[in-house]
Amino acid sequence: MTDSFREKLSRLASPEFATTLGNETERIAKGLSTLLASAPPETTDAIVGVILSEISHTLKSPTPSALNGAPFEVTPVPREVFEQALREIDEEEIAAEIREIRETGGFALRDFYHELDFPNDPHERVI
Repeated sequence: MTDSFREKLSRLASPEFATTLGNETERIAKGLSTLLASAPPETTDAIVGVILSEISHTLKSPTPSALNGAPFEVTPVPREVFEQALREIDEEEIAAEIREIRETGGFALRDFYHELDFPNDPHERVI
């Protein structure tokens, strides 16, 4: 696991829990990586998506004490929504869009200002 991953865990949980969770996550990730190496390359992303969906469906929220009192709630994506999204994915279109972003640098926040709905009254608070 990356140092960034372990650092994020250590900010969310006690040191002991973060270490245990990091070690177990690393063990599982290495095992999945070995298994996925034998899968057809064009299906790997979809397989990982299905695995992540299943994990989110079966996870139970850690106890608040494990997270040092931080609120944590898993809200799984309904299976039918996830499966529909997988059916609608056009990998060629996504790859083309990623190439375009890499070539052009993508958008800046200022490119979206025109889409924001600003109130007429400057004191009106929009949430």
